[in-house]
Amino acid sequence: MTTRAVSGSAAAIAPGHARLIDEALALAALGWHVFPLTRNGKPALHGREKCRGVGVCADGHQGFEQRATTDADTIERAWSGPYKSFNIGVACGPSRLVVLDLDLAKGDTPPADWNMPGIVDGRDVYAELHERHGDRFPVGTTPAALSPSGGLHLYYAAPDGIEVRLSAGKVGWKIDVRAWGGYITAPPTSTPAGAYQWITDPGEAKPQHMPLWLIRRAAPPKPPPPVLPAVVKDSTGYAASALRGELQAVLDSIEGTRNDTLNQASFNLGTLVGAGRLDSRVAVEALVAAGESIGLPPREVQKTVTSGVSAGLRNPRRTSQ
Repeated sequence: MTTRAVSGSAAAIAPGHARLIDEALALAALGWHVFPLTRNGKPALHGREKCRGVGVCADGHQGFEQRATTDADTIERAWSGPYKSFNIGVACGPSRLVVLDLDLAKGDTPPADWNMPGIVDGRDVYAELHERHGDRFPVGTTPAALSPSGGLHLYYAAPDGIEVRLSAGKVGWKIDVRAWGGYITAPPTSTPAGAYQWITDPGEAKPQHMPLWLIRRAAPPKPPPPVLPAVVKDSTGYAASALRGELQAVLDSIEGTRNDTLNQASFNLGTLVGAGRLDSRVAVEALVAAGESIGLPPREVQKTVTSGVSAGLRNPRRTSQ
């Protein structure tokens, strides 16, 4: 990306650091919310488990999405100093970006639905999707970067009125979606494995709009919520509230966490069943409906719900409600 002069404290530091600050400022000038990354690609910010609830976290823990910024002074302070050779992360959601990470195969073979001639990695899958929909592969028309591993990052403008979230494999094999809930590492970040490089500079090509077929794959319409059983064996409403909360957690779960979330919800409700606060049939029917509505295979849903509820039954919840 074309750089610009660095001012203030950034000017006195090493050229490599100055370039990182310069690039972070240039991305922020485009409206992209940036934050510092460590050399291993992790946010250079404290995690929730180490949060002391002071400073910017006085009103609650602030993660990378909340702390990513376009403010020039904040950026210069974050990237300045003799030991702060931080890399650049872009928080995709606040930046109104959806970034596709087209990954290499790394030794694994395509699943059955992508096991066809010419398909060996994420780029091939994405090219095939374009061909199926009569579109041209977006070479040179939207910002694009190469990762040190050879992966290709394609930057799109997030669609209006539709929340695209972080996911893996939803668009296709070896295609990860970085959006709300995720971030992308931006050039000229350098890691032990190598450097990230722009192929199509964001200063020269604006992120193009996602084609409709891509939006449908990355953010399919939400299924209708499961129909909750009308009868909940609880006079105070405590179990009904717990039931709704656990089911909502399942419905809101993202790709890659859904089975674990369903299992945890099943266990939590199972503890209420064990305590005699919730009817077993009501809990199981509602959990199965929720699991199937988010796209988990029916057999997997049945197994997860049965296992989770059974474990909860063995650990009845103690509650005074």
